[in-house]
Amino acid sequence: MAVKKLPDLPSELLALALNDLELVEAQSDTYRVFMGSWHEPSIPTGKKCSVCMAGAIMACSLRADPEMRYLPRDFCQDTERKLHAIDLFRMGYVTRGFHEMGLKGGRDFDVVDVPTYREDPAGFFRVMGRMIRNMANAGF
Repeated sequence: MAVKKLPDLPSELLALALNDLELVEAQSDTYRVFMGSWHEPSIPTGKKCSVCMAGAIMACSLRADPEMRYLPRDFCQDTERKLHAIDLFRMGYVTRGFHEMGLKGGRDFDVVDVPTYREDPAGFFRVMGRMIRNMANAGF
């Protein structure tokens, strides 16, 4: 598995996660998006690997094997914290995500109401895009 340093800015990290999520969606023969799994191959068939938003980064940017189970703790501490931050961002917990990344600030973001991916994928992408723009505009 290739080791890649993930972006340090939350807006860039979240943009990468959103891009990787789209890449995973396009590989429906290999992956299925399920926000309740990090990077979990189907047992016992192994035909599809379930991934959440952070799992999409594991699959694409970190090149995790779709036949192997991965959790954030399977990566270096910096990457582990960023994967946890992505999970918090996708649930709307922006300030907690900033804290997970070791950043001060972000209090202006509070909790963002994010539609669930499963119920409203288009709404999920729209709100994530807005979150990325707001973070970038604030220097994050």
